[in-house]
Amino acid sequence: MLRPVLIFAFLASLAAALTAFLITKPKVEEINTTLASTRDQLSKSQESDRKNTAEAKANKAAKEEAEKQLAGTKEELTKVTAKADELETRSTKLAADLAKTTSDRNDARNELAQWVATGSKPSDINALKVGKKAAEDERDNLAAEKIVFLRNLQSLQAKLDQYVNPDKEVPLPIGLAGRVVAVNPKWNFVMLDIGANAGVLERGQLKVHRNGKLVAKVRIVSVTPTSAIANVMPEWHQPGQEIAEGDSVLF
Repeated sequence: MLRPVLIFAFLASLAAALTAFLITKPKVEEINTTLASTRDQLSKSQESDRKNTAEAKANKAAKEEAEKQLAGTKEELTKVTAKADELETRSTKLAADLAKTTSDRNDARNELAQWVATGSKPSDINALKVGKKAAEDERDNLAAEKIVFLRNLQSLQAKLDQYVNPDKEVPLPIGLAGRVVAVNPKWNFVMLDIGANAGVLERGQLKVHRNGKLVAKVRIVSVTPTSAIANVMPEWHQPGQEIAEGDSVLF
């Protein structure tokens, strides 16, 4: 009795397994087909990626090479442009020099023609040039002597005013400017780098500036051709500010 039951159960299990196999076989085949298709697409996609990567590398290399060539071309263009500008500048200068030389030659020819028309000889022309140079030198010497004379006159006038009109302000040249080169705070005087050659006179007053601001005012007490000594005027001294070397002095 047990054996038929076991046989029946085995057959039932076998039938169930067969039924399940028959049911799942199409799905397995479908899965295998889908898997194969996916593998094929993946393979194609990977191949496409490899091609795209290779093309991208090739394009990048080509771009870098093109940029390198472009940079070289720009550099060469810059050099050529600079050379062209240099040549144009030289050409312009040569043209100007040629025009001046031509003008000078024409002027010389005209001047020579005028001298020839007067019947003068080259020796006469040289004598006139020598005389002209001597006259110009004498004129320059007289001008220099006049300047010295005027300075001496101004100095004498300032000294005279010191006794006759001590309160009169001594005029100094407009635009007179110099610098403080030494300071003696104990005796309250300074040394300046300008003197009689610049028109400085005794008792003349100068303003001391630093960075565009008034620091003090000084009065000249002694003058040499290239320097001067001045006392600091207490009534013009700005509180908290001391005169220092390098400060500017102005009239």
